[in-house]
Amino acid sequence: MKPGWQRTALLDSSVTKKRLASWYMAAASLAFVVVIIGAFVRLSDAGLSCPDWPTCHGALLPKGAAVQGEGQLIKMWKEMIHRYAAGLLGLLVLVLGVAEIILRRAWPKAVFLWILIVMQALLGMWTVTRGLTPVVVVLHLLTGLLVVAVLFYQARCFGMPMMALSFDPVRSKIWSVLAIMVLAIQLALGGWVSANYAGSACPDFPTCQGRLLPPLHFQEAFAVEPTPPGTLLVEAVLSPQGRMTIHMMHRWWAVMVVLILEILGLALLRRADSRALGLALCILPIIQAGIGAGLPLLGLPLPLAWLHNLTASILVLLSTEALVRARR
Repeated sequence: MKPGWQRTALLDSSVTKKRLASWYMAAASLAFVVVIIGAFVRLSDAGLSCPDWPTCHGALLPKGAAVQGEGQLIKMWKEMIHRYAAGLLGLLVLVLGVAEIILRRAWPKAVFLWILIVMQALLGMWTVTRGLTPVVVVLHLLTGLLVVAVLFYQARCFGMPMMALSFDPVRSKIWSVLAIMVLAIQLALGGWVSANYAGSACPDFPTCQGRLLPPLHFQEAFAVEPTPPGTLLVEAVLSPQGRMTIHMMHRWWAVMVVLILEILGLALLRRADSRALGLALCILPIIQAGIGAGLPLLGLPLPLAWLHNLTASILVLLSTEALVRARR
C-alpha cells in the first residue's frame, strides 16, 4: 500500500464530499439572497444612499451617519444590509477555499473562488464610488449571478451521485450550456435596461410608443460610457431613441430565451428523475415573460420589478441544475 493512499481516500470520501456539498449549498443560498437584496436596493433607488465604501457616510452603521429624513435612513439600511450580507458571503467563500485546499488539495478551485469573490466585492465598491455607471452595474449583477451558479453547481456535483441518463447526455449538455449562455445575455440586457432607466421607454406592449419597430440607435444605446466622467447617473441621460433601443432588444432577446429554455425543459421531461425540473423550465420562462410584459403596462411597480429579478435568478439556478444532470 502506498503511504499516501489512505489520506487520498479520506480526502475523496463520501463523508467529506457531503460536508462540502452542505457548505457549498449554504454559500449558494446566501449568494442568492445577496443578489436578491441587491436587486431590491437598486430598484428602490437606494444604491447611492451611502456614497462611500465600505462605510456609510463614514460610519459602520447607518444610524450613526448623517441622515436627512427617515426615508433616507431606510435607504441607507437597505444598502448596508446588502453590504453586511455580501461581507458574510465573502468570509464563507474564504473558508470554502481553505477547506478545498486542506480536505481535497484543490488549489485551482480555491484560487478561482477567491478571485471571483474579490472581483464581486470590487465591482460592488465601484458601483457606489463611480455613481452607478451602467457597465459596472451590469458586471456587478452578472458576477453576482455567476457566484450563485458556481457555488450551486459545486454543491450539486458533490451531493448528487452520477446517474445513468435515459437520453443523449452530449445533446442535453449542449442545450444546457446554450440555455445558460442566452440567459446570461438576457440578464445583461435586463441590467442595462435598469441601469439606463429604460424600463419606461416603451410603456405599451407589444408595441413601443405605438410602433412595432421604433427608431433604433444602437451606437448610443450600447455605449460603454454613456455618461460624462464624474457624473452620477441618477436619472435617464440617454435620448428616448437610445432607451427604446435597449428596451426593445431586451424584449426581442426574451423570445430566444423562452424558446431555448422550452426546448431544454421538454428534453428533461423525458427523464423520470427530471420531470419536475423540466416542468419548471417549461412554465417559469412563460411566467417571466408575462411579468416582463406587464411591467411597462402597470407603470413599473417595485414589487413586480423585484419579482422579475427573483424569477430571473431562479432560472439561473434551474439552468445550472440542468447542466449538472447532463454530466456523464
